[in-house]
Amino acid sequence: DGGHVSRMPDRHMLLLRQLVELRIAAAYAGVGIEERLDEVIKKMGTFGRMWRHGDGKMANFNGAGMINAAHVEEILNRTGTSSKVLQQAPLSGFMRFASGRTTLILDTGTPASHDTSADFTVGHGTLSFEMSIGNTQLIVNTGQTAADPNLRHLLCSTSAHSTVSIDDQNSSDPESGRIARVSNVEVGPATGGILATASHDGFESSHGILHHRKLYLAAGGGNLRGSDELEYTGAPGEIPRYAILRFHLHNRVSAAILGNGQVLIKIKGNKTGWLFKAAGGEVGLDNSVYFDAGIRHSCQQIVMRAPISEIRTLARHELKWAFRRSDS
Repeated sequence: DGGHVSRMPDRHMLLLRQLVELRIAAAYAGVGIEERLDEVIKKMGTFGRMWRHGDGKMANFNGAGMINAAHVEEILNRTGTSSKVLQQAPLSGFMRFASGRTTLILDTGTPASHDTSADFTVGHGTLSFEMSIGNTQLIVNTGQTAADPNLRHLLCSTSAHSTVSIDDQNSSDPESGRIARVSNVEVGPATGGILATASHDGFESSHGILHHRKLYLAAGGGNLRGSDELEYTGAPGEIPRYAILRFHLHNRVSAAILGNGQVLIKIKGNKTGWLFKAAGGEVGLDNSVYFDAGIRHSCQQIVMRAPISEIRTLARHELKWAFRRSDS
């Protein structure tokens, strides 16, 4: 489907640039491989557009965030491909859907295997998503492929992505052979909007738990409703203490908790705000970071914590949440 084996947007775009330059060199030298390169470049270019937000920046999955929007635009223009945007890449494991001015990009793939010879960093953001409103990003992942190995692994952790972790453990642990396998991936029309669903088993061997995520985007894009259900399968493992759901906010976004427990979200320079509400856990705000073209920005994150130590008795626990546009 045109995706790079690392599943890293930055690595994908850098390789795409190299292939474009190789095509030019091959044509000049008369090597005769331009046709094959054209096919690969076209697929990779179409795929690359799938990761772009309205502001032209790449989504920060798996430690991305080093390439600026102008560089991405230059690379894609040199591919010679149209502005067609891929909606779903089942092999690489990403999907994109939109309504009105609201766009969501979701990671629905199994993490890449670690390959030290290629220096791939395994991303642990399985089922994480990013959300943008027009040319403004709202929900993000932290991003940044840092030079320091410890920092790089931290920024590729599950907690650095907008998804659920259990006791702050990663959803995959390559060293122990625990890799989150994704299943039941579907996206399509639903009553009054679009519904996307997916599940992963990254916590089954460690805690006996499956994670099921549903995202419903209402027509017009003014209402995003989500459900993160944790299901106990009966498998042995650690007894979990907390499910922790994070929504990292872009640095142009500010948030404040209201008296009714909802979160008021404001986008800088935009009169329209958003309201976040949730059920199934305690909602709070915390500090976060966001990397844009190598520059670190301070930002906020919405954190939802739910005690799930009784899940073996109750069989399941559901976190329900919603982002709703507010004109008031």
